[in-house]
Amino acid sequence: MRVAIIGTGLVGLGLAKRLCEYPEIDEIICADINPMQLNRALREIRSDKLSVEAANAERFEDASKVISKADVVFNGVPIWAGTSNILQACLDLGAHYVDAGLGTFALLETLKRHDMFRDAGIVALPCLGTDPGMSNVLAGYLARHFDEVSEIRIRDGGMAKMRGREIFATYSLTTFLRECAVRPIVYENGAFKRVPPLSREEDFTFPAPVGPAKVYAVEHEEPVTLPQSIGKGIRYVDFKLALTREVLQSMRVLLKLGLLSDAPIEVKGARVAPRDLLVALLSGPQDAERMQHVEGFEAIMVKVSGRRKGEAATASAFLYMTHKDALSKYGETATVFLTSLGIAIGIRMLAKGQVQGMGVIPPEKLDALTYLVYMAEQGVVPVLSGIEGLELPALVAKGEGQKTVPGASAA
Repeated sequence: MRVAIIGTGLVGLGLAKRLCEYPEIDEIICADINPMQLNRALREIRSDKLSVEAANAERFEDASKVISKADVVFNGVPIWAGTSNILQACLDLGAHYVDAGLGTFALLETLKRHDMFRDAGIVALPCLGTDPGMSNVLAGYLARHFDEVSEIRIRDGGMAKMRGREIFATYSLTTFLRECAVRPIVYENGAFKRVPPLSREEDFTFPAPVGPAKVYAVEHEEPVTLPQSIGKGIRYVDFKLALTREVLQSMRVLLKLGLLSDAPIEVKGARVAPRDLLVALLSGPQDAERMQHVEGFEAIMVKVSGRRKGEAATASAFLYMTHKDALSKYGETATVFLTSLGIAIGIRMLAKGQVQGMGVIPPEKLDALTYLVYMAEQGVVPVLSGIEGLELPALVAKGEGQKTVPGASAA
């Protein structure tokens, strides 16, 4: 299978590294508007599978040229103009589409194209990453063990420190600022609603070693697809992110001043979006190198409540990885590694014929056990409680991951 990665930032670069390890992947094309990103890919990935190409996804011709060479496309472009071009070019050229979550607007627009992708005989896999992505898969897996599901609560407790940066993100700063600016979707009392950004403060206790943290509602994609996918009478789905008091206060001030807006304004004859200016001010040319010294961890908690065999029940899944461990093993933060792994697993399942159906398929509709086995092969095993535990490392050690997992097929 040939894979095009359009947008070769930290996650795109990590994805290329993961895909190089899979025998099912024959060719990887890294495309980006920034030649520095492409040079970094060539420098860090020594593989005959890899090639690079300069392209601006906001130009339909550029997007189509890259996509014409691929069987599946990863969209790592955080701008809707680029995403729209990539979606249309995939439909025109018959290439599968994958992204790691580009916000609720992009997800809703992608879902509208379900019939188009289905009729074209191709698949769109939006929101494959850590959260959304692994969080969806875990929510779907846990929900299978319930007769009725009342609530799904997803909490991100990740924390990071980087010298010289008070506000930064271990994935995309543009994405983080957007998540803090947009009114998040919550599924409540069986209906979708939007709530104020950074609202619904909650004291949430994560499993050790994370412990208690204050979490807040931010824009995220899981509440958009999980209610319909899960069913079983579900009444509530939300997502909340842990923020330090300092970061929370900064975000609220920036939000109040309008500096998180993506609507361009005129400044001395030039039009600029306040959020773009903020990203430029908060980012530095050495941030990629500084990421090698990030401290902290990534932590995801998925909690499902409902009824099983006539009794109230709760189950949870917890993922945890320190940035130090990820940097020492993979040269990437835990956020970048886990996100790129989530995408790579989805692409691998496509390559191996393990994705059932056509059209737009959210992560929770993938075969969860196949997905979890591939995670375990990379040493990423969630801690499950409230249901009978999986012995994923044992499955992998016995070589059963591709033989006994439902939906698996030979490469």
